Amino acid sequence: MPTSPKGRGPRRELVESPRERRPFAKLQPMAPSALPAEAVRGLPRLRLRVEPVVPSLVRGLVAMAAHPGSLSDDTIDLVTALNKRRRAATEWLRAILDGAVDAATLRNVAEVWLPALIGGSREAVRARAATCIEYVRGSMTGLVMARPEDNLVPEARTLFAIDSILAQHLGAVVGSGTRSSTATPSRPSAKVPV
Repeated sequence: MPTSPKGRGPRRELVESPRERRPFAKLQPMAPSALPAEAVRGLPRLRLRVEPVVPSLVRGLVAMAAHPGSLSDDTIDLVTALNKRRRAATEWLRAILDGAVDAATLRNVAEVWLPALIGGSREAVRARAATCIEYVRGSMTGLVMARPEDNLVPEARTLFAIDSILAQHLGAVVGSGTRSSTATPSRPSAKVPV
């Protein structure tokens, strides 16, 4: 325990207090909308800090995202699956850096990129999507906050941009599961004799 400058016992301001455990603030799904102006102002710094390390983010994302049952034992299929997952992860990260939250991007996140990245059934994708999104959120937050700055307002804008984009991506994944389960089944096509 630290002592006072003259060595007369513990300093009052440095006495340990019980640690307060706070819950982790997980990202909540958000409905599609345009990015707020403050988030748009944070995009250049996001690109500046994250773009140089996209390849390492892709490797980490592919390694942690894959559903264990979706990898085959065949080496050729494994290489093909990993390449497909790397492409999907790269496209998704590029969309995040661009601040893309348009309908086509949200559809790609929910139906193309995250399913290709995770593999497995729709339920597996929905179950692991939040984990993937939180991984990307944490990685990007660490990259943005890695340097000490005199003014933290640009970093706050960048963190707001990350949260706004990823909340809409999470909303697209969560929403895609409810839309597909409530959709009316299509009628079987009439058989045409040949």
